[in-house]
Amino acid sequence: MSTIPNLEIVIDTCFGRDTVITLSGGTQLVFNRCEYLELKDCIEISEIANPQDALANNLTTMEERGQALASCGMIGLSINPDCTNQVCFIHR
Repeated sequence: MSTIPNLEIVIDTCFGRDTVITLSGGTQLVFNRCEYLELKDCIEISEIANPQDALANNLTTMEERGQALASCGMIGLSINPDCTNQVCFIHR
């Protein structure tokens, strides 16, 4: 007679699985699959492909004389205000 106890085996369906999002300009973002599915409605991603996009998204830097510099090749990430209690977004 076997005395092996019943074991509950939990398989992590997220381990090693990624979601790749390709934005309109070709930028690719890689997220953990489960984290992305949990948070996708909480974030808005914008692609900053040119100086006009940078200015429109308030992504500017200043040079030494205080003149605004518009950069590109970045992404903008906005968090939905209803999601600020998500563990991922809590400021500590």
